Amino acid sequence: MSISSPSGHLLRRFSSSASPLLPRASPRTPRPPISVAHPFAVPNKTAAPTTLKELWEDPEVSNEGKYMTWRPPNYVGKQSDRAPPDFFDHKPQSRPPQNWQDQRTLLEPQLGAETSPKPRRKFPSAEELAVPLYRDALSLRWETLPPTTDQLKATERFFLQYPPKFLWSADKFKTIDYGNVPEVAFLGRSNVGKSSLLNALLNNSTMARTSSKPGHTRLMNAFSISQGKLVLLDMPGYGHASRPEWGVQIMKYLLSRKQFRRAFVLIDGLHGAKSSDLMLLDHLGASGVPYQIVLSKVDRLKQEGLDAAFDNIKALLTDKQERRGTSALGEVLGTAADPAKKSKSKVGMAELRWAVMVAAGLDGSISLE
Repeated sequence: MSISSPSGHLLRRFSSSASPLLPRASPRTPRPPISVAHPFAVPNKTAAPTTLKELWEDPEVSNEGKYMTWRPPNYVGKQSDRAPPDFFDHKPQSRPPQNWQDQRTLLEPQLGAETSPKPRRKFPSAEELAVPLYRDALSLRWETLPPTTDQLKATERFFLQYPPKFLWSADKFKTIDYGNVPEVAFLGRSNVGKSSLLNALLNNSTMARTSSKPGHTRLMNAFSISQGKLVLLDMPGYGHASRPEWGVQIMKYLLSRKQFRRAFVLIDGLHGAKSSDLMLLDHLGASGVPYQIVLSKVDRLKQEGLDAAFDNIKALLTDKQERRGTSALGEVLGTAADPAKKSKSKVGMAELRWAVMVAAGLDGSISLE
């Protein structure tokens, strides 16, 4: 049946013959009653189990195998769209629970199995890791061990087998040449004896320029050791006859140079650490610059005075209220590069060479044969 609309369109009235997709119910055929029962209702039962206890006691629950599976009456071997996913996603158990009292086996191991806790790894305490205090005539160590005789001989060959070589001088950090080997720097107050110490360390009296007047070293000077395997730097002194711009460039080097490994700070063993020395140590500790203290001119002290100087330096570095010891090495060496009496020989050079090798990370590459 079709009727024409005022606008000219045809309106079709759907019927059983016009639309096979939407059939109309025959008035003679009654509609099926809507079932309100549980979709997984078990015959001869009012409803499916709703609690864990009923589920374990229900005969329709299969305990065979390693999985707990809900078996509805119309189960055909695969998961139905209407099946709750919880009943099919149980993890495999070593022994399925047999009754309600054994349901705790889902979370616990088998009953009667004795399990011992895994022993925790024992880390060494600070007392076990601490290095015993070592003191000799020219050194005080509380974080390191003294080198052996073979190590000192091998270090001497490393330093003296080939003559040192002058590399470059720079007044500003941005003009420093590129390097690809470890570098260590020597710092100290003016006229403390840095250049003399470097000459004694390299066994070359003319390599670093020396003078009795303070402030003679005004540039950063680099020297190559053992055919370019290590570089030593002689820095301008601070304190008397120094300039502020020198300290700015030195700190730029210590904080920005990738090849830098450690700074050796020279302190006059006769006069001890002064205010300028403490200021530098505080700045190095606050900036995290690794450094080590070396006492110079120890030949002018008696053994009692030298021991007292070592103890004073240790007290400065181990003071917990100050930050100067945060980046300092617990090792103080005594040296005498230019003895006051010409009859005396230079002391402390072998131990200082070994400390430089350790700082540069080359202590394991030398041959002890």
